[in-house]
Amino acid sequence: MFDSTLLKDMELGRARRYRNITVFPLHREASPKVDYLPLDEALDRNLVEVAEVDTDGSVPDLLVKNRGRRPVLIIDGEEMIGAKQNRVVNTSLLLLGNTTTKIPVSCTEAGRWSYVSPQFKKSDTVLNRQARASKASSVSKNYKMLKRARANQGEVWEEISELQAKAQHQSPSSAMKDVYDARRRDLDDCLASLKLMPGQQGMVVCVNGRPVGCDYLSKPEAYARLHEKLLRSYVIDALLDGEGKVNGKAARKDSARAFLRQASRCANERYEAPGAGWDHRFEGKDLVGTALEHEEEILHQAFFSLEDGPDRHRSRHLNR
Repeated sequence: MFDSTLLKDMELGRARRYRNITVFPLHREASPKVDYLPLDEALDRNLVEVAEVDTDGSVPDLLVKNRGRRPVLIIDGEEMIGAKQNRVVNTSLLLLGNTTTKIPVSCTEAGRWSYVSPQFKKSDTVLNRQARASKASSVSKNYKMLKRARANQGEVWEEISELQAKAQHQSPSSAMKDVYDARRRDLDDCLASLKLMPGQQGMVVCVNGRPVGCDYLSKPEAYARLHEKLLRSYVIDALLDGEGKVNGKAARKDSARAFLRQASRCANERYEAPGAGWDHRFEGKDLVGTALEHEEEILHQAFFSLEDGPDRHRSRHLNR
């Protein structure tokens, strides 16, 4: 049974600030019940193999083989690089031990469709927050229509194209990761100011005083592995916006708390997740969210503000 009080009852830590970005760490007293490894750790330990579904490949699908005994968690928007083109996962997934699973993904490198490696490698990148919000909305719509965790690929490409334009950086293959790499110095400066706190399990991120999103993981150890890449996904948008280059309004804790309360009141529909457990989809006024539940525990949950509504971009691309 989904716990709607989970977010609003969390403890908000002391605010940390960099320029116009304010981060409130999230903590929870309860001990996690479900054990799992984050994708990066599983890849480092050679327990997981991520590859194209076959030699020809399929843009919206990848094949993940978990050779270990412990489940592996891949979070919404997490990127994998290599093979025929870089991809991000469409929704959070739990892949049980000794299983092979076809997972739903979106392309983040529109200009390449050729092998650079037989398998995928880990990336230090998560899809930027604005694109995650747009993708979460399209996945929710496709769950309703198709009962599948499909994203609007054209919208993902359009979001990445906008990110490149803001950064004034074009790469030969239009790879999202290249934008992050081009701005690595700015991102590293921010990360140095917004370091992981002991026991942290998530964060509410505010830009110019307004909450724009949050992420939470059930295991502090798993969140610690993901903290920096998740933070980059929020910071890249804030730094590339015009207001991100100067100090902005600081966020108040009560604003972050109100955001969590609003998220907890969103309408909730659930679907069988592509791996194990249940994929919860949330919709509210200018708010969209997702959560992965397994054995009555929320493993990962994320909410995003929809600044200009869920249809901020209307794709000019055809899905591949």
